[in-house]
Order: sequence, then C-alpha cells, then structure tokens
Amino acid sequence: MKVPQMIVTTVLAMTFGYIGSQYFTKNIMYIIGGGMIGVGAVGYVIAPRTKQKPTHIQQKEPAETTRH
Repeated sequence: MKVPQMIVTTVLAMTFGYIGSQYFTKNIMYIIGGGMIGVGAVGYVIAPRTKQKPTHIQQKEPAETTRH
C-alpha cells in the first residue's frame, strides 16, 4: 500500500469511527469493528496466495523421426 493511500485510509477510518460513535450504538460499532478485523484477516491470508507468479513448465520437444 502506498503512503498517500495509507493516509487517506487512516483519515477515513477515523472519520467513520467518529461519526459511528455519534450516531450508532456501542454494540453496533463493536459488530462493525469485528467485521472489519475479519475482513482484514481474510485479506491478509488470501492475498499472498493470489500474488504468486506462475511457474512456467518447459515442455519437451517431440523426438524427430528420420525418414529415409
């Protein structure tokens, strides 16, 4: 993640937390926080698997037949 993206994400998270604490109840904020942690954990576990570079398998060339 690039630095400007991290800054924007942090500011948005803080804004959402402030607005959420003003308008939602405490239990709903706990549920939202738990969901965000779950999504982050799943993203952390799955992301390395999808970023693996494909391995190239070199196929053997068919043996040439000699015709007489």
